[in-house]
Amino acid sequence: MKRHKMIQLVLVGGVCALIFTIIIGKDVFSRSAVFIETDPITKVYIDGVLAGSSPIEIERKSGKVRLELVVESQNTDGHSPSYTTILELRPGVKTIVRRKFRGSSGASAGAIISFEQLMTKVASIEFITIPDKASIYVDGKFTGISPLITDSLSEGTHGVEIVAEDRYGTAFEVQAISGHLTTIYAELEKVENTDDSQSDSDTAVENPDNQDKPQEP
Repeated sequence: MKRHKMIQLVLVGGVCALIFTIIIGKDVFSRSAVFIETDPITKVYIDGVLAGSSPIEIERKSGKVRLELVVESQNTDGHSPSYTTILELRPGVKTIVRRKFRGSSGASAGAIISFEQLMTKVASIEFITIPDKASIYVDGKFTGISPLITDSLSEGTHGVEIVAEDRYGTAFEVQAISGHLTTIYAELEKVENTDDSQSDSDTAVENPDNQDKPQEP
């Protein structure tokens, strides 16, 4: 009788442990990660809650999250530049967010990089840009015009440069991983014209003293 009860306890305990393992395992595989790197340092808010300061890596359950980056230093008018976006975090995938704030205007640009597992063993990279029709260079070689998907790259680290007319270019390194699609969503900052952007010819006309003087005999 005691042996029968002991067997029952072992079976019940085993079933409970199995259920616990399935639940915990399901939670682990449903989690995602996001790595945030900014210039300058920013406070990082996830769904309105302060998570810390950049650079920072955060583990979250998969799904949509609201990311807000607030520059810690303030402008002369007391305003802190910020950037807000919605991220779609996928199970078992790390998303990388890089953002650079330029000057006191609060303008910013950057890239969001995510990885997705494929059924094939190729290493693919997808380029999505704002604006589109940007020129894509990989390892110093022209690769194409965005939007673009390439699977001709070898596995490993590659240097990427993205340039477009009237926009500041961006350059960074990215990993091409066998059996994964790396998606790069790059937003290029617009170049604003200034009063100082005069051509050399105009300056020469307005300053005739800059012209070469004939040599005295």
